[in-house]
Amino acid sequence: PCAFANLTPINWQNTTYGNVPVKFEMKNLDFALQCYKGLFFCLITLGFYTPWFMVNIHKFKMKHLTFQGARVQSSVTGKGLIWLSLKSIVLLVFSFGLAAPYIMNMNLAYYLDNLSLKG
Repeated sequence: PCAFANLTPINWQNTTYGNVPVKFEMKNLDFALQCYKGLFFCLITLGFYTPWFMVNIHKFKMKHLTFQGARVQSSVTGKGLIWLSLKSIVLLVFSFGLAAPYIMNMNLAYYLDNLSLKG
């Protein structure tokens, strides 16, 4: 999981909205601690903590993202992620995979609908 700490800044490094760059500043040690804490709780709870682990990592990344000096905040929840996952699985199974593009858009819309700028 700590390898992702090196990939995230690369993903945001050349991202712009119009002419305005998006800045991402994060310490790898802080991210590693988040990952190890989440993995520990996932192992202890036999995987039940996984949605909340994913939400914590997402919120951690968004907390370190700035756009024109404003911080990005996420209101994604573990409960919302569980419902999204269940809907995605049901749609994927009952459509025999044909709903995959719709599911991808539905997942992206969930994350984008829960983002806001603060500052």
